[in-house]
Amino acid sequence: MTEWAAGTSLRPYLEALPSGPREAFRDAYSAAMMQAYPQRENGVTLLPFKRLFIIANV
Repeated sequence: MTEWAAGTSLRPYLEALPSGPREAFRDAYSAAMMQAYPQRENGVTLLPFKRLFIIANV
């Protein structure tokens, strides 16, 4: 999960930090995400984000 976020929403934050604090921030972020979104028994982590799919025919 952290890898995905590091390439998207975390990128500006990680790029603003020097390498030492960057790793500490990334580790703390990863630990917080694992606590907030624990893996299920089957090893899958589900993120409870609502999605809207729209199909339009013209």
